[in-house]
Amino acid sequence: MADTDDFLTVVTEGPGFIRITLSGPSTPARLRRGLERVVAEGASRGIARVLVDAREVPAPIPTIDKYDIGIATAHALSSRIKLAVVASRDNVDHLFATVARGRGAMVLEFTDETEALNWLMGADQATSGNPDSTS
Repeated sequence: MADTDDFLTVVTEGPGFIRITLSGPSTPARLRRGLERVVAEGASRGIARVLVDAREVPAPIPTIDKYDIGIATAHALSSRIKLAVVASRDNVDHLFATVARGRGAMVLEFTDETEALNWLMGADQATSGNPDSTS
């Protein structure tokens, strides 16, 4: 039987970006549908910067799921879409972003929302600094 439930999702627009807040336990199907939502919201609104707030997704997200969604993210995002993901320290190990970035996606993971927004709204090449830092 297919998993038909989704993350509890709230979508809002910030100045120049879309915020997608996800909450609830992670499953591979939920991660795929969350990615589909990122792509659909960006396309329908014509906005290429997306902040995903996944701090309410409990740990752990299995390593294989992070790897698989990293590959799927790189395939799904156009080179114009910039994606920042904010998650709990227990879920951020940079595997997802490393896999996606290695395949051409503009993606980083953060534990601090301010850091995520600074990177998201900054120049595309502005990837220096420690994404795990907290202010």
